[in-house]
Amino acid sequence: MAAQIKLSSFILSLPLLFLYWWYIEASVNILKYFNLALGAIAHIISIEIILKTFFKPWRSEFREGFVGVAILVGVMVRTFVLFADLIILSASLLIFVIIFLLWLILPVLPIVGIIYGGAR
Repeated sequence: MAAQIKLSSFILSLPLLFLYWWYIEASVNILKYFNLALGAIAHIISIEIILKTFFKPWRSEFREGFVGVAILVGVMVRTFVLFADLIILSASLLIFVIIFLLWLILPVLPIVGIIYGGAR
């Protein structure tokens, strides 16, 4: 009889354990993964290097009379690349936010489906 009570109390606690895992443990791990992924994307597109070398001549051309033009070309190319990189990083962040919000909403969808789907 005591084993049955322990088993039934465990079974009754399963939904709460699931919700704790879903909304606390798994959500924290997902956010850690997204943080690592965004860091990797930022490292791959090398925003830091672009900013450090923003005013350096394009392809390190230091020929006489060509330095000013090389700096201008370098600034133009790096500006275009910087905007493209920021678009990529922003799109990645937006995708991660959408995925995370879907993750948070997903356990509620069956309940909403039962409530509103059963009304027909």
